[in-house]
Parts: sequence; C-alpha cells; structure tokens
Amino acid sequence: NPPCEEAWQTSVWQREEAALIADEGEDAYMAGLELSSDATAVNFKGRSLHPLYANLRNRPTKVKTSSYDTVAYFAHIKRPRTMPKPSFRMVKLRYMHAALQLILRPLIHLGWFGQEMLDPTGVCRRVYPRLLAVIADMKEKWELMCL
Repeated sequence: NPPCEEAWQTSVWQREEAALIADEGEDAYMAGLELSSDATAVNFKGRSLHPLYANLRNRPTKVKTSSYDTVAYFAHIKRPRTMPKPSFRMVKLRYMHAALQLILRPLIHLGWFGQEMLDPTGVCRRVYPRLLAVIADMKEKWELMCL
C-alpha cells in the first residue's frame, strides 16, 4: 500500500468498516479515537496530576474538529525509599493497567455496540470508535509502560 495520511485510507480500516456496514447498515460509522498524554502537571490540592486526553477524529469534511477532551488525570506515584525498584515497577504497572482498564471500559463497550451521534453535517449515525493512536512524548510513553 502507498503511504497514507489518514488511518481510514488503509485497506485494514476499509475492510473493517465494510464488514461493519454489512452487519449494521449504512448508518454505521467507524471513528478514530486518539488518546494523548501531556507532561503538563496539574496541581490539585497539593497533588501533581497528569492529564489523559481523548479526541474523536472526523473524516475529512468541511467541518473538522481537533479539540481534545480531558478523560482522566493520573496521579504521579513516587517510589518509597524502602521499596526496591523492580517491586515498585510492578505496583505501578498494575496501577496503570487497572486505571486504564477502568477508564477505557466505556469506550470498549462503544466499540462493540456503537452509539448514535450526529455527524458534522447533522445526520444521525451509529458511531463505533476504534483506538487510532496514543500520542505522547517519550517521558509519557515511559510512564505508561512503567519504565
């Protein structure tokens, strides 16, 4: 395949969407979901929190959105001096996994069953979000991977 600017131009995306339309009808619509993390810490009652943002990407149309909504805040966890680094890494990994599972559970449900929404032109469609990308700086990627 030639290089694509957008995910919905790929053959995998087009096959999945064709199958979805065949199963659910012409009003079914796959939408790309981007998650983003930023090192910009928010100070809340003395706690340093890192935001997790989400953006439901539009297909190229006359109306295009690029705003990110805040989905969650992650607390920065500091390692106790008495805890060895490998043990702390496992605790942090379990925390991140459980938190992401809790946060993404509704999105996973929507990916399976869809949600009726108005598209930018005002037409009601059943939207099935698919995780398109996780955008973060190296520091945030390391945090998400618990390195």
